[in-house]
Amino acid sequence: MDRHWRVDLSHAHDLSLAIDPQGEHPRFFTTDHASARPLQAGSFIGSIACGGTVNAEVLEIIPHCQGTHTESVAHVTAGSASAYATAGGGDLSQQPATGSINQSLLSAVLISLPCTAVDATGERYRLGALNNEPLLTCAALQQDVQLQAALEQADAVIIRSRPNPLSKRSRNYSELPWYPVLSAQAMDYLAALRLRHLLIDTPSLDRADDGGRVVNHKTWWGVQADGQITHPQRLLTEMIYAHDDIADGLYLLDMQIAPLVSDAVPSRPVIFPLLPQTP
Repeated sequence: MDRHWRVDLSHAHDLSLAIDPQGEHPRFFTTDHASARPLQAGSFIGSIACGGTVNAEVLEIIPHCQGTHTESVAHVTAGSASAYATAGGGDLSQQPATGSINQSLLSAVLISLPCTAVDATGERYRLGALNNEPLLTCAALQQDVQLQAALEQADAVIIRSRPNPLSKRSRNYSELPWYPVLSAQAMDYLAALRLRHLLIDTPSLDRADDGGRVVNHKTWWGVQADGQITHPQRLLTEMIYAHDDIADGLYLLDMQIAPLVSDAVPSRPVIFPLLPQTP
């Protein structure tokens, strides 16, 4: 961005939903809850409650399904790129096609989008319309002229869908599958921008059941029918939560990604308000 900005480091906003084996967390595509058990090795047990000297847990988690997570293009292709490596960590020597973003601090625009009933808009999900399906539309993305201008200059977009109840923080989407999806027009608009990262508060960029076609994911990365990929370096973060106390606008995004090598890893996006620099 061409202008100079000040970062308000006194007001950090954590957008992540923790994967808590002992508590509540969102679930998607599976009813499985994250779990933890004490490490056992010979006579050692990693539980003070069970007579051990320390606690040491073995965790079982599904990043895609149980909390805030960041995905690489490997989620929808046969490539070996990981979200961690694509974000600038790990060994990229075996992933020459994807390169690396090599930057965890990004300019980002937080924008709230209302859920629009499919019969109230001319826009559609790329696979067609479903009765009563809520959509996040291109028209809503472009409604605020100032936010639209900022979005077209930013590195990342953070989408908060409305309504925005606190129940999103622990919702079981396997029992309540309806959540809004971005329309084809909205996805085409976002994919054409210079954006490097898309963050959204839904469990998936696509419908929970779309026959495995993941059309919005493929639009974001520019995955073509012939196997070519237009934007292999982009990242996608799903299942965030932006509280209503956080205003729409421009932020500095500190994208903290777990150092695990996989197509999706737990992550912790933190944003700080950006303020115009006083001359």
